[in-house]
Amino acid sequence: MITREFLAGLIATGLGLWALPSLAVPTLTISDDQGNAVSVQDQSVGDSSNAEGTVMFMGTVGDWTITVAAGVDFFLNGQSDGPHIDLVSLVSTGLLDPSPQTLTIDFSTEYETGDKFIASIGGTTDGSIVASIWQDDTEVLNSGEIVPSAGTAFAYSDSVIIEVDGPYTLTERVEITHASGRAIATSFDFEVKVPEPTSLALLGLGLIGLGFARRRVC
Repeated sequence: MITREFLAGLIATGLGLWALPSLAVPTLTISDDQGNAVSVQDQSVGDSSNAEGTVMFMGTVGDWTITVAAGVDFFLNGQSDGPHIDLVSLVSTGLLDPSPQTLTIDFSTEYETGDKFIASIGGTTDGSIVASIWQDDTEVLNSGEIVPSAGTAFAYSDSVIIEVDGPYTLTERVEITHASGRAIATSFDFEVKVPEPTSLALLGLGLIGLGFARRRVC
């Protein structure tokens, strides 16, 4: 005789087979080093975006004005075939007491298996900025302090391999530090994605070309 427990297990197994790689609700968390924090989940109260996979917050956290902070899971909203997340923000401060202060912005989502990721961040800041990638509670890539190269503009890119078989949380983290002042601002775009096959092919051709060029020089 087929029991209720057997049917429940069968249904659960079927759902597991159809599960998508993006498993958890994307979450945007913003906190300062004075104990103020806000956390917003996709499609929940406080999310200023109606689009699935996009979490947006506009408001204040302590002395910080968040003109906009938005995280996007492009796989979840169907615009990417693989893991691909993006975190963008524009924040500012006036007079700070105490000073300096640091604001941390996290965007987290969940995937089923690891992969090779390309991370890139660019923007402008009147303060300092550090970008990192986290797999669950383990930091897998840290930019160190990104120093503006031309005026207030900055840019950084790197690659990282996350080796895990099973659900894990992928997090982009940006830490912004401002000293006391008026109209101190930071804006950035932080993208983490799995390179497309065409991009890898072009990279391979470029390396082959460099190899031939080196032969000719020798």
